[in-house]
Amino acid sequence: MNRRRHLLLPLVSLLAACNGEPEPVQYQPIEGSFVAANPRGSGQGYYMGFSLKAIGETVSGLGWLGGAGDPLVPLTIVGQFIDPDFALGLSTGATPLGTITGTATVNGLTGTYQPSGGATPIVLVFVPQDSGAVGRYTGTATGEFAGSLAATAGFGVEQGTFSLRLGYPNRSSALLVLGRLGPRPAVGTHQLGETTLPGSVVMGNDPDLRTFRVKSGQMRVDVSTPYALIGELLLQAEEDGTAAGVGINILFSAGCMVRVCQ
Repeated sequence: MNRRRHLLLPLVSLLAACNGEPEPVQYQPIEGSFVAANPRGSGQGYYMGFSLKAIGETVSGLGWLGGAGDPLVPLTIVGQFIDPDFALGLSTGATPLGTITGTATVNGLTGTYQPSGGATPIVLVFVPQDSGAVGRYTGTATGEFAGSLAATAGFGVEQGTFSLRLGYPNRSSALLVLGRLGPRPAVGTHQLGETTLPGSVVMGNDPDLRTFRVKSGQMRVDVSTPYALIGELLLQAEEDGTAAGVGINILFSAGCMVRVCQ
């Protein structure tokens, strides 16, 4: 920037203020939502994602870190941005998870993640995207269908409606879908049922599928952030027109499955 332009900038801001015009907000390339591909290669999903805001040089946000076999670790992020360099500290609850240092551009972020405890640093390239989090659940079914259960878990809020979806391996239909009008559930215990948090359970394999309506139960939420919903489900469901029933007991760590996480 030449000296003449440097001297003109404060004058432009002053004239705008005198004319009652708001001073333009400076764009910060560190702000927004980003995901980083898994450094182990294609087909492994995303490794980390977060959404960041900046006030001056101070950066803060929320996100998620993928786990090995278990799903998501919710992240709290606090750090500093002095264009183009950033330094971010990651933690979950009171536990520090490491730091990321790097540079920000209009195309995304490039940084080195140093996990706590001296593990090998990991180079990550973050691209603008709200979420690519893939969570998981594990548990058991009893009653008409009994056995172990494990697959992907996702949640979201769209058009004012919350939904939680648990997948089923090698099948077109989800195992469980819960939904209601309103925001993402807060930490605590939530009652399940037709008048509280309704849903359905689909058991069997294509094309012989059977649908059971959730009649009672509880969803305990231990962690509730825009990127990770973690807790336990214990429910009873019944098939319409028959006396058949199924019980579900599941630990879930669901990732945001919609375009805008909230």
